[in-house]
Order: sequence, then structure tokens, then C-alpha cells
Amino acid sequence: MKNLFDYFDDYIVRDINSMYNLSQTNASTDGLGRCGFQLVMTLCTFCEILGALEMGKIDKDHGNEKFKYFVINHLHKKYHPYKKVIYDYARHGIAHGFITPPGLMVLLSGDEETHLGKFEDYFVFDVFCFKDDVLSSYEKIKKKYNSDKEYKKQMDSSYRTFLTFLSKWKTSMEGVVNSTKPKEITFNKNHGDDGMAVPSGAYMDDKDFEKLSDDLEIDMGITITPPSGASGCHETPEFTRLPDDILERINSKIKNKTTASGIKNS
Repeated sequence: MKNLFDYFDDYIVRDINSMYNLSQTNASTDGLGRCGFQLVMTLCTFCEILGALEMGKIDKDHGNEKFKYFVINHLHKKYHPYKKVIYDYARHGIAHGFITPPGLMVLLSGDEETHLGKFEDYFVFDVFCFKDDVLSSYEKIKKKYNSDKEYKKQMDSSYRTFLTFLSKWKTSMEGVVNSTKPKEITFNKNHGDDGMAVPSGAYMDDKDFEKLSDDLEIDMGITITPPSGASGCHETPEFTRLPDDILERINSKIKNKTTASGIKNS
């Protein structure tokens, strides 16, 4: 890859935009099936890695410090009082249990007037507003990278450290995978193997982490398919959305139809 922004643009930003687009085309009346939690998780991860690169702290620990650094240095001050709420309760809740705690409402409406506010017993976190703010900050970082030589030097150094970290991580993973002796497989487009393979570290060269060439992708039988995926609906969807009476009161207060996630104590 040419630089770290190729990585971000090709993997993280494209996924964020795909999830957002899916949330529009797959709108529902109860808030399910719209990738709201996936957006929260991906955006928080994006904040973490950007913070890590600026801090020069490339490791698997101290995610909250990296997230906090990004919020304070790049997001509007309206976020500053709520960085712990967003990271410890929205991010952690989704990462470890795919749920937010009672009292935290994840909305998908893009309404700045209700974002980071409180409705009855619920703190309102609008992930569409968060998306816009994070991506806007990311664009400013790219501009600074292209105009500030010292900043570019620092970020390039952190990115090289990041690639070294990935290389060591790959070596660690290979040891674990090889110890399980998985079966050897091949991709053959004539045998119906036409599902798109995610171009992650498995398809990156150790030195420059280049993506597969178009010809090689064709040789492997990889074809591009439209974005799709589950939203995290459970067998009992009541556990991933607000009760109907709460939704009705919200919708009576907010002009645009809103969707929400969370649990209310019974």
C-alpha cells in the first residue's frame, strides 16, 4: 500500500459507508436489521487506531486511552464529557455482549438536536451523527498529513510500527493455526467458489502489504458481490431494542422516524 490512508479508505471507511447505505435500504419499523451496533463498534475502533497512530502507541492494550486521545484532539467538545459513556458502555457493551446497558439508546436518525441528549431515563447516542463527525475528523487528519511535514513523518513512523506489529501478529497466528493442522483447500471458480473473500492480512505481502492483483483474484475465482449481512438480531429481538411504549413516546417527540437499541429494566 502507498500509505496508511489506503488501508483506512479501503477497509474501514468503505465498511462504514456500506453499513450506512445498508441501514438506509434495509430500514425497519423496530430498528432491527440496520447495522446500528456494527456502526458503533467500527467507528470506535477507527477512533482507537487513529489515536494509537498519533500517540505512537501500537499495541493491543490501552484502547480507552487511544479512543480518549482521538476524541479530545479531533472531535467537537460536545463529545468530551461523554467519551467514557461511549467507550465503556456503548463500545464495550457491543464488543463483549452485543448489547448496550439499560439507559443507553443507540439511534439511527442523524438528528443533532437529540444526539448526546437525555430522553426520560435514556442517554441518546445517534450513531449517524457520530459517523459524520468521525469521518469529517478523518478527512482533516488526511489534510494535515499532506500539509504538515513533521506530522507526516510521525504518522509514517507509527504506520511502519503498525505493519511490524501486524507481521509479528501474523507469525503468532500461524503457529496456532498450523498446530491445528487444518485441511488444505483450493479456490476454483468452476466449483462454485464465488463468494468474495475479505482481503485482510491473509492476502497481504509481508513487506508492503499490497492487495491481490485483479488477475490473481480472477485466478482464485473471487467475484465481487453486493454488500450484505446480518444486523445482530437475536431470537428474542426485545433484547436489542426499546419497548414499544418508549419508541412511541420518542417518535412523538422527534419529527423523523427514529430507531433505537437498548434494554429497559423490567
